[in-house]
Amino acid sequence: MTLTTKIEMIIVDTLINKSTCPTMQNIADDIGLSERTLRRRLCKEGVTIRSLTERARLNIVRQSSDCSLEELAESLGYAEARSVSRLIARIE
Repeated sequence: MTLTTKIEMIIVDTLINKSTCPTMQNIADDIGLSERTLRRRLCKEGVTIRSLTERARLNIVRQSSDCSLEELAESLGYAEARSVSRLIARIE
């Protein structure tokens, strides 16, 4: 399993189970790396936590077609349903 895949799984799990977005430190702790080492490895792979978080959110939205925008916003850690609307617009 790649580092990117592990991080995506952590992000999805945190978004779904805690309705919040994990911090870089949370992810580093879960993987057993320092935050700085995690940043270096992600840089080497050409990805960021932000891009992985957005990809995770997009995947959750795609799989949650029966949820309202308000429910999606809450589960994805957004303050407003409008943010989910913008996310969906980027998909389409």
